[in-house]
Amino acid sequence: MNIGNIMTRNASQYGSKPALIFEGKRLSWQGLDERVNQLAHALMGQGLQKGDKVAVLSENDPGVVETSFACAKARGCIFPLNGRDGTR
Repeated sequence: MNIGNIMTRNASQYGSKPALIFEGKRLSWQGLDERVNQLAHALMGQGLQKGDKVAVLSENDPGVVETSFACAKARGCIFPLNGRDGTR
């Protein structure tokens, strides 16, 4: 089982319950799963294949969660990049 399967299971079990709360906005497990599926299909449509790496440069944002799960569903690997240059 990978984390993509866990997302699908949680969407089935917890549907409308909150999965993410960020800056006062809530996203249900079902809503999150739908967004993750859309992104996974878009990544595969762009040629992502099993084992390919997806680099992500982002601040603390729900998109990182969505991308992590989408990569798992598409059988790719997320490769988070650190945007801090060490001078802050």
